Amino acid sequence: MKKILCAAFVAISAMAFSQNNVGIGITNPDPSSILELSSNQKGLLIPRLTAVQRTSIPSPANGLMVYDTDSACFFFYNTTNTTWRSLCDVGGGVVGPTGAQGSTGATGAQGVAGNTGATGSTGPQGIQGATGATGAQGATGPVGPTGAGTAVSGPTGPTGPTGPLGAAGGDLNGTYPNPIVDGLQGNPVSPAVPGLNQVLTWNGTAWIPAASPDWSINGNAGTTPVTNFLGTTDGTDIAFRTNNVEVARMTASRNVGIGITAPLAKLQVVGGTYIAATGANSIDGFTVQGNLSVPFQGGMYLTNTGGWQIGNATAEAYKWAVENTGVGTPNMRMGWVFGNTPNTYDPQRSMEIFTNGNVSIGSFTNYGARLAVVGQGLTGGSNFLYLRDDMPQTGSPDRTIALAMDNPLFTSYRMYLGGPDGYAGVGPNNLEIWEYPVLPGGSTQCCRKRFVIESTYNTATGGGPMNLVLQANGNVCSSGAFVSCSDERFKKDVHGLTKSLDKIMQLDGVNYYWDLEKFGKRFNNANMQTGFMAQQVQNVMPELVSTDTDGYLAVDYSKLSPYMVEAIKEQQETISKLNQSLEQKEQELKAMNERLAKLEKLLDK
Repeated sequence: MKKILCAAFVAISAMAFSQNNVGIGITNPDPSSILELSSNQKGLLIPRLTAVQRTSIPSPANGLMVYDTDSACFFFYNTTNTTWRSLCDVGGGVVGPTGAQGSTGATGAQGVAGNTGATGSTGPQGIQGATGATGAQGATGPVGPTGAGTAVSGPTGPTGPTGPLGAAGGDLNGTYPNPIVDGLQGNPVSPAVPGLNQVLTWNGTAWIPAASPDWSINGNAGTTPVTNFLGTTDGTDIAFRTNNVEVARMTASRNVGIGITAPLAKLQVVGGTYIAATGANSIDGFTVQGNLSVPFQGGMYLTNTGGWQIGNATAEAYKWAVENTGVGTPNMRMGWVFGNTPNTYDPQRSMEIFTNGNVSIGSFTNYGARLAVVGQGLTGGSNFLYLRDDMPQTGSPDRTIALAMDNPLFTSYRMYLGGPDGYAGVGPNNLEIWEYPVLPGGSTQCCRKRFVIESTYNTATGGGPMNLVLQANGNVCSSGAFVSCSDERFKKDVHGLTKSLDKIMQLDGVNYYWDLEKFGKRFNNANMQTGFMAQQVQNVMPELVSTDTDGYLAVDYSKLSPYMVEAIKEQQETISKLNQSLEQKEQELKAMNERLAKLEKLLDK
């Protein structure tokens, strides 16, 4: 009995205990091991773990050894290169678990096809020529001989002598065959000889030779506009016809219409109108006079280059002109013109509308944008697209400016530059984009904020901090934090995360570089990056991955934090259970030591 107790005492005395581990044959076991043995006589059967269990050991100590059941070999941890090394690997290399096969890279997006050029506009139809005069009727052919009858006519007897002619009567005087006309309808005719182009007119007592009171188709001379005119003296319209179809009318209300029978203005033309400039002077086609006292001043003119000019017909004349730039490039050019020479524009004060609908202001270059505003060094000039509220402060205290971006089929957006007092929900001095969705019936619903830049203006310093910078390398620099809306009042169906540690263990952090050869238009940062493969994250945590319109994946790294927190809590729970178990073992050992101490005292006796 005494020998047994002594053996037990020797065995127990060779054991040392600390708070979380046990040492046998050593008084200060390494804190990274749960058990450290020291002996020069016996071997050790070490723990047997799978590869996943082995690589999950936190902060392994240098030389920590396990038996890997997956590879049937011993592994030890080397802190020099922070890796597990296999004793079965003669070359000394590290044998790690076989990684999952990488996903096939996405096929690059097909390039955008170029726009089809616009079809040129059809030129105007020429004026229809006047109908030629009707040719003279040909002479009547001779009458053919009368056919012979069935019966033979007898010979015509001789004509008897002509009797004497009687005296003329009525409006004629004298005897036949040469009577004299001395009256018309019983009224006397003047014996005066008429002159050239004179007609007989009634003077109240007799018909006398006089000039015609009507317009001659061969022209008239010696007319007086007050007494000689074409028109009516009553309230009747004048109609002009050709081929018995009315083409123009002058109404009793003194309006003139072409192609309309009831014109509503001094001149109203309905149908095609062709006005052409034919002379060397650009003011040769059509003129709208602005100042009756000074010719060509303040008017609008149709030029012989196919455009419009507005201004004075003097040096530095056409203050503003609109014209077609030519057959090859039929763009519309508008702007300041020098002198009377066509196409002498000042581009800094002009604009051009191109055939594809693009507009350039301050330049005659098509920049490929719907609207390009170009500054060219004018004194006080700029290339700003400037939206300004010039209303007096007392008249409109909010001073808000809105830029509307409408799509009548889907939704509309408005960009507000909020005034000092804001406007209808727009923050004071903020830049905000609001959405106005289109309802099925076509009406627009008000409205939701989509983007807000809050004003940082400081009234004391006159400025504010630069809160956000988008850097050229793709980084975003902010003096504040990127926060997510997380108020519990926004949420429903809330439930906790489970098996977070298992999910975290399935992710592999990697270093990588952006493929600039394929995606140089999307990325421009050539430095090493750190992150996860989105496809791997999608398999484990699909709610953290989104897909863009081109089919490429993106990871919301901020939402990894809840999983990390829960994984730490799960790991800490495991550690706490181990600590409790160790504390229990320490209590048991303490009790055993106390019992051994009592046995020693008994043995000493």
